[in-house]
Amino acid sequence: MRYDTLFPIELLPVCSPAEFNKHPPVHDSRELLDRTLLHSMKRPHDWRIWFEAADVTPGSFREGLSFGNSSLAYQAAIDGLGIAVAHLELVQDDLKAGRLLAIHPLVARTADSYHLVGRETDVGRPEIAAFRDWLLSETRTQN
Repeated sequence: MRYDTLFPIELLPVCSPAEFNKHPPVHDSRELLDRTLLHSMKRPHDWRIWFEAADVTPGSFREGLSFGNSSLAYQAAIDGLGIAVAHLELVQDDLKAGRLLAIHPLVARTADSYHLVGRETDVGRPEIAAFRDWLLSETRTQN
């Protein structure tokens, strides 16, 4: 198998502009513990990772809202239901368009990364090589 690293997973707390304006600005990361946190059931440790990077021992989180995957949690944040901890690379378009705002500036890099994985024997196939080259160039220009 061949593994090409595409980009690291970096976490950033995000919310809608309405949610951002509804409460006072967050100056201390501990303040997020009192807010409605949106969780992805596929990535249950992301909030804990972010809080640890912020030097906050969260103990137990407020229950918040849980969603089947990160995309649903991000949409809930866009819809103003609370604050999601997002994979920065996956919400770039929403941040640029103003659908989501960073509620705290800390970006926490995890030990995980996204990878392109394929059989080594397929690398020489023209269509596979073209796709791989395109994807690697796209992810490198984004970072």
